[in-house]
Amino acid sequence: MLDMFFLAQAEVNPQQLQGVEGESQTQVSVVAEGQEGGEVPVKGPESPWMSLAPIVLMVVIVYFFMLRGPQKKEKERKRMLGELKKNDKVRTIGGIIATVVEVRDKEVVLKIDESNNTRIKVVREAIGEVFAE
Repeated sequence: MLDMFFLAQAEVNPQQLQGVEGESQTQVSVVAEGQEGGEVPVKGPESPWMSLAPIVLMVVIVYFFMLRGPQKKEKERKRMLGELKKNDKVRTIGGIIATVVEVRDKEVVLKIDESNNTRIKVVREAIGEVFAE
């Protein structure tokens, strides 16, 4: 059987009670005593800011893993599309592997077949990957 009891003590400052009627300042200290007879202080209420810390931490984690990653990839993709030049070997988002013949403002002319000079026009955003040469 646990041999534990609590001791509570309230300290009231009489000067603080002379203010507004019905308002009082009370300070409570609590001490718990365990089986061995040693005193163990019991923590008081935590700051409301400390209860918000896990929520703030989760928001930061969500930002870095779910929002920052895709933003970074999109920035890299825009850089890649901006650096397209003639004779780059590319793969479209549809899976066509071709060579860039001409780069225009919003579209790219691709050469698909070398033997019969087959070309297609695609929008710049249709380029999925540029292969290293």
